[in-house]
Amino acid sequence: MPEMPTDTSANVSQPQPEHDWEMTEAVPETTPWDYGYVINGFSIGCTKEELIKAVIKRGSELKFVWTPEAPEPVRPERIVFLTAAFKKRASNGALQSIALGAALVAFGIVLAFAFNDWNYLYRNFLVVIGAAVLVEGTWRLYRTRTFALEDALSEASGARFDNWSEAKSIGGYTFGLGACLVVVGVAQMLAGIEESIAAAGLVKPSVWQGQVWRLATASFDARKLHALLDELSWATGSGKNYRANNPSGFCPSGLSNLGDMRKSV
Repeated sequence: MPEMPTDTSANVSQPQPEHDWEMTEAVPETTPWDYGYVINGFSIGCTKEELIKAVIKRGSELKFVWTPEAPEPVRPERIVFLTAAFKKRASNGALQSIALGAALVAFGIVLAFAFNDWNYLYRNFLVVIGAAVLVEGTWRLYRTRTFALEDALSEASGARFDNWSEAKSIGGYTFGLGACLVVVGVAQMLAGIEESIAAAGLVKPSVWQGQVWRLATASFDARKLHALLDELSWATGSGKNYRANNPSGFCPSGLSNLGDMRKSV
């Protein structure tokens, strides 16, 4: 039977959210179907099998679901039998990361053989990203072996946080940090790369002699690789620190940020 969206102003009471990104809008009434979900403000009735497929395919797009055991709309991750669907979705995402990472590493290997120069592999930034994404995807796939209801709750909350953070405007602090990267980079190029590194870069003997402030100033480096890493950290790091506290996520936040880049590569 085709999906029949129902848009109504009647709401269902919901528990008080714990975080800003858990805030919800008005929840439509359910349809006469035993199973269904809420997406884009509409209630859509379906079968149990269709509900499972919708969770696997659309994930956090489904705001609420209902079942015979939970006739009032609730978060989909709170339905026990949907845990397997969230596990499948997590596995699919991990496999996509593995495929992307492997493709980038393979690209570096092909270049190395084509030009007979292994620098295309060892010093290729795409290979670095590919290796990080490959490790992150492998770790996530390994974690799905013990995927449980708690992991589904964490994954769903993390996805809502991502959507919430992407919808928020960039704050003054982030703009200020970006401006600092640009200003320091221009000043470094005008003064000379080698001279600026000697004056404020990460010169290990100077750090050992007590100039520990170089550990901070060395982060602002106009050389291509450093500048690209700084810009990537600025662009992808906004809001992604949550991943470091996500029990089902990959702990090193830097690799997690690189993994999230698969959405835009």
